[in-house]
Amino acid sequence: AMFIYDEYKIGNIRQADFSDIINVSPIIKKFVQMLESKSYCDHCQNKIDCHGGCRARAYANHKNLLKPDLISCLINKEGKYENN
Repeated sequence: AMFIYDEYKIGNIRQADFSDIINVSPIIKKFVQMLESKSYCDHCQNKIDCHGGCRARAYANHKNLLKPDLISCLINKEGKYENN
């Protein structure tokens, strides 16, 4: 989960309303941009099922949210994952 990385903490719900945190957070905006621009998935036939995989795992492996989660890529390409 991304909450273990200090640079991805978006706020404290004890100090502000959750909706306020979500609406003004530059980190949330970065996630939205990332979701809208997953160009590395454009060529993949599994992108509808995978959606780019796990962002926390991608960050842990590459220190970059925009990189693919290669474990999800492998799982989907080998047919071990089925989207129910």
